[in-house]
Amino acid sequence: MGGRADVVAHAAWYPEIVWEATASVDSLQPGQAAPRPEDWPGWTSGRLRTAGKLEAAGPSGWAALDSLWGEFRGHDLAGSGRADWPSPQDVTASCDLRWATLQLTAKAELADSLRADIHIACGDLNELVPGLAGRFEIEAAAGGTLQAPRLDVALRADGIAQDAPQAAVGQMRARFGLVVAQTAADSITVDDVAAEAEVRVLGATFDQVVLDSTTLRLEGTAAGHGLRLDVAGPQVRGLVVLAGQFDAGTAVWTGRLDSLLVVNELAGRWSLASPAALAAGAGLARVDSLRLVRGDAEFRLGAALADSQWTAAAEIVGLPLALANPALPPD
Repeated sequence: MGGRADVVAHAAWYPEIVWEATASVDSLQPGQAAPRPEDWPGWTSGRLRTAGKLEAAGPSGWAALDSLWGEFRGHDLAGSGRADWPSPQDVTASCDLRWATLQLTAKAELADSLRADIHIACGDLNELVPGLAGRFEIEAAAGGTLQAPRLDVALRADGIAQDAPQAAVGQMRARFGLVVAQTAADSITVDDVAAEAEVRVLGATFDQVVLDSTTLRLEGTAAGHGLRLDVAGPQVRGLVVLAGQFDAGTAVWTGRLDSLLVVNELAGRWSLASPAALAAGAGLARVDSLRLVRGDAEFRLGAALADSQWTAAAEIVGLPLALANPALPPD
């Protein structure tokens, strides 16, 4: 990766185990390790220091990234950070990184409780990913204890657009919350986690499809959760409601489709006649007795994947032939 690295370190074993080190890099080119080095032209330099000692209770010390600087894709890079740990149970850390219009700041404290705050913002996505426009901001906060942590994340994005394939999002707002139940065990299983999430998108365009609003909501635990998706646009309106559970032992999700509604000017209004059973897992998928109705018309579907083989049965009853008129050539 080019550049130069220098390390000076000192360690002593008696009368106590101590260390002290300084490392510096100059004109390092990390982009050379990327799959496409030409996409990441630039260099970086920095200086890192650390010191501490090892005691019976564990290590104590500090580490500091005094400075990080450089240039990538024609934009300046700058950053710094520091971590202090008087004991393994008392840790504080912070960092600040800036590149082009991207900014990352983070602070964390771990003692009797956990507290962390992370802020990420980008004023121009095109500076990071050519061909992608817009801006975004992410706020994340963690709290609680190591045995029962909580994470909250908020995302705001505006004016997201991509050249190819053509897609655009006027506005996106998302929130995510995760809570881990208090456990006496050292490990955390999926059954201990409860999550809630909501994503709202306004003014989205994907090729020829325009959606005025899209809202996705998810909440629950592995043992029982639900999902609701609402979509509205000039060409289509839809609603999907799911409920289910995940078995960590078999890694299989089972549930049911409680509601499905699709409204289109051409196809009319189709809705779910009754809940349909669903299942999904590694090499496994199943849809049982899916029935969509539109007046006297009905669409029935059953499908399953097992042993890498699909089986399916579909039936359409009472479908008006007039629905095919827009697809037929004129007289």
